[in-house]
Amino acid sequence: QRRVHGYRSKYGDQNIMQYMTNLAQTGGTLVANMWKTQLAAPVNMTAAIVNVALPTISAELFQNLTELVYDKHQIYLVVFEFPVGGGSYWCRLSAQIYLELSDFVLAGKAVLDVIDSFYLSKQTLL
Repeated sequence: QRRVHGYRSKYGDQNIMQYMTNLAQTGGTLVANMWKTQLAAPVNMTAAIVNVALPTISAELFQNLTELVYDKHQIYLVVFEFPVGGGSYWCRLSAQIYLELSDFVLAGKAVLDVIDSFYLSKQTLL
């Protein structure tokens, strides 16, 4: 709580929220481009949290993605299924005052790495 108070007293709530909004918008767009997917909402409708469509993955990988990314890269991701229109898988990325754009890059690369490893292991079993 002291750390948060330190940020607030140093930068002010409005500047902190603006930083997090800009980070979520920029980081979300970067990850969507990296994954060749899309954002759930237009950038101008994004605050400090952004939902990015996951690359095409199997239901089996989706169910284990959070654990696999954490085990391999020590990055915790929130993933969820949006069941409308045949279903799609999404990742929710949250911008925080202590994060920077490179953290979004790391998360994006970690997901791609786990996806590649998952499908490579499946091919090896065949």
